[in-house]
Amino acid sequence: MIKELKKVDLSMWGLLTETFVLRHQCCKDVQDIREYKIEYCNKEYKWFKSSCFPSLSCTSPKSISPRLGIRVITPDIYMRMLDVSQVIKIFHEGDYGDYFVNEIKLYWPLYYLCKEPIYVFETMNHDIVNINALSGKVNLISLTKDKVEGVM
Repeated sequence: MIKELKKVDLSMWGLLTETFVLRHQCCKDVQDIREYKIEYCNKEYKWFKSSCFPSLSCTSPKSISPRLGIRVITPDIYMRMLDVSQVIKIFHEGDYGDYFVNEIKLYWPLYYLCKEPIYVFETMNHDIVNINALSGKVNLISLTKDKVEGVM
């Protein structure tokens, strides 16, 4: 069983996205993460992607085309961020349901009001829960409650 996913060594790169792929459609714990996929860039801003499996190494990097709308997460910010197990605990502290579905994504939108990277969860009600990766602040975008709670 996975106790905690290790952070990727990004001392020479910047992270673009981390996607945590779940074992089942509905999950509730860090043990339910099957693999995580990362997209990152090197100092020359060439973009790559790789898949990592808990307790195993990552696959060989594959070159990809750059994406618009994503800010690079530098190593100094990445090392201060909450890890996915801490963020899952924050998710369960709120009243968002017992399960999250599909996948968990980490990225930093290139938007002036978004001051830090965010983890994005989808609930069984199809609500979107954004959890700030540095502060742990929760933002709910409810598709079923006719309201939006919090701001980035």
